[in-house]
Amino acid sequence: MAKTIDLWGKTYTPPPKGMYAGQPGKGPEGKKCRDCKHCARIRLSKTYTKCRRMERFWTGGKATDIQATAPACEWYEVPHNAEVTGRAAAGREGPR
Repeated sequence: MAKTIDLWGKTYTPPPKGMYAGQPGKGPEGKKCRDCKHCARIRLSKTYTKCRRMERFWTGGKATDIQATAPACEWYEVPHNAEVTGRAAAGREGPR
């Protein structure tokens, strides 16, 4: 359950922390940052999730990390490897 903040009689849900290319939640319904073409998992001593559209602003700190479970933003793009999957991607049909 997301936290909510009550300000001046209105209830708000604060955005996830991190450096996103757009506002999380403005992308396709039901899609997450982890489903996006721009989501990068940087593996060093730990794994850091970042948005490739913001790569020029990356720092060594967690301020530029994103949450993979955050709702997709308006810059969401389907990954190339997810557009066609299964036997159709291999150019084969099923058994006849």
